[in-house]
Amino acid sequence: MEQEEMRMLRENIDEFCTRNIADIALKIENSGIPQDLVAKLAGQGFLGARINPENGGSGLDEDSYRIVLERTARSSPSVSMLIFLENSIFSPLYSHDGSALREIASGTSRGTACLFDYLSGQEDSVKMKSGKAYGTVKYCLMPDSEYFLVPSDGSLYALKGKPRQNPLPRLGFRGLGYSGLEFDGSDAEKILENAHAMIDEVIAAASKDIAAIAIGMAGATIDKAMEYSRVRTTFGRPLKDYGPVAFNLSDLKSQIDEARNLLYSASSDPLSIKIMAIELARKSSRLSLQIHGGYGYLEDFGVEKFYRDAMSLSVFFGTRGEDLKTLSKKMYGETAGII
Repeated sequence: MEQEEMRMLRENIDEFCTRNIADIALKIENSGIPQDLVAKLAGQGFLGARINPENGGSGLDEDSYRIVLERTARSSPSVSMLIFLENSIFSPLYSHDGSALREIASGTSRGTACLFDYLSGQEDSVKMKSGKAYGTVKYCLMPDSEYFLVPSDGSLYALKGKPRQNPLPRLGFRGLGYSGLEFDGSDAEKILENAHAMIDEVIAAASKDIAAIAIGMAGATIDKAMEYSRVRTTFGRPLKDYGPVAFNLSDLKSQIDEARNLLYSASSDPLSIKIMAIELARKSSRLSLQIHGGYGYLEDFGVEKFYRDAMSLSVFFGTRGEDLKTLSKKMYGETAGII
């Protein structure tokens, strides 16, 4: 994509976020993403960004899609994660059902993938019998969905219906909800056999998408800190005049800018960018909290959510340790870093 086209797309998305998300960002954290906003996201083509047009999607290219993720993450990481789950995880795994994808793209239904148990190496706890699902999923993001993708006995199943929820304490992405699920006879359709390789492939392919969310969060929280450092004074001087404040903020901002350039470079390694971006989101949000002092922990300031979400993003789709092991094996060309 040409630089001018990318700039115009960023500006259009920023305008959308200012009009439709900024004023209700705190409400999203406390009460979830309202349906009228879901309808607007669908109307902009965001919910079907990577879904083929014949299935009601926008069919955006990778760079355009990542701009959507990055810019929406600046206003609401939960909104960005909703877009990510539908386009980067659910749709690639459930690509055979055009009618379901049209529902997702239009915002009339949601689909989620219950992969946290699988990714953490736990035994499958949902079993299938005569086309029905029975059992418990320990952790599920976006539990109010209509479609659930659940691994079981090496295969991947699509479950429909409303399972009983066991709400869990929510650290990050509060706008989506987080819960355990109990399935007791939900309709189940086998959509993939020997599904583990496909699941791993989809998650690996989403590395730069995850990085886009992290870079959006990092950029937003550093911008908040720099703005605050201009107006907050101590001993008669703005915080920005103090070297440790200005130097650390400037250093992180330059790292974020460099990470953004790498994100949109075709030659950059996706896993490396993911690791770098998530670490930047963690560092930036932590520093922003420190710069804001006690005010940073108040929800109204919109800073603490970035720290919570950055911590959650670092474990939801592969931990830093697991990603570094994978990267080491790739760099060495053989198993490494196992001790």
